[in-house]
Amino acid sequence: MRSSLKRTDVLLVPIYDARTHQFDYAKHLDGIESVLPRFEAEIPVGSFAVVAYSMSTFKKSGGYHLNTNVQFVILVCDFEE
Repeated sequence: MRSSLKRTDVLLVPIYDARTHQFDYAKHLDGIESVLPRFEAEIPVGSFAVVAYSMSTFKKSGGYHLNTNVQFVILVCDFEE
């Protein structure tokens, strides 16, 4: 199991920047791409981010497996070291 995204995954998983934008989760979550700009850099260590994911299970080779699929990330604030 991987504990972090690889650099190539960033192209597949959108990261949105909420550091300087007003964002109401209940109101804007369905249209997040039209409210928040994309964050195109590496998220700094120690940052606070919301990670949206879905989970699914499947049976293979006599056992059950768990998929955790990251849908998108919202960068809320960052802390430079």
